[in-house]
Amino acid sequence: FDIFFAYSDDDGTSWSTPQRVNDDNTKGDQTFPSMAIDSEGDVHIAFLDKRENPDPALFDIYYAKIVDGQVSKNIRINPIHVPNAIGGRFPGDYLDMIVAYPEKAYVGYPCGGNENTPTNACVTAIDPKLVPLPFIRGDSNSDGHVDLSDAIYILHWTFLGEQGPECWDRADANDDGLVDISDPVAILLYLFKGENPPAAPYPDAGFDTTADELTC
Repeated sequence: FDIFFAYSDDDGTSWSTPQRVNDDNTKGDQTFPSMAIDSEGDVHIAFLDKRENPDPALFDIYYAKIVDGQVSKNIRINPIHVPNAIGGRFPGDYLDMIVAYPEKAYVGYPCGGNENTPTNACVTAIDPKLVPLPFIRGDSNSDGHVDLSDAIYILHWTFLGEQGPECWDRADANDDGLVDISDPVAILLYLFKGENPPAAPYPDAGFDTTADELTC
């Protein structure tokens, strides 16, 4: 089983194309999603996950957010695997696990006890803004492609004090962990001189594999 997300804005007459929420490539099941929508319209989902334990009677709790149709990386929030003591549909006792606000999401889940039975309840608080969303590097103005307007966007922020990018990783075209004049220069050299394209993820959306302090 996988977790999918779709929405309707016409009372269910039509629906968006379903998007898979769980980002694993395993055959482990994902089940029992709990969903909350914060005051900014972002979607927060917690679900039970067996990607690390497809066969043993153990499961984990994962979190993902969806912003403007983009699904974030999945974040495991429980430090110790949770035993599925009874089996079958027993984990269904833990639905409605999530409460979400723009600055914090709270996920409750079973924990503690021994190797056979969880006896306690734990709550993990997550800062949703630190959970990575997919992006295209170099697409500083978030219009879905890299062109001259992206270099201009960074220059306006750098020299005119205009609003900065929503996703700083997008603007870090050369992936050096900084957003500065070298990034629009890198974009212009790529567009007009055929030099190196923006660093990955490019040209398709993906996640940053370089450790730095920029977020998206």
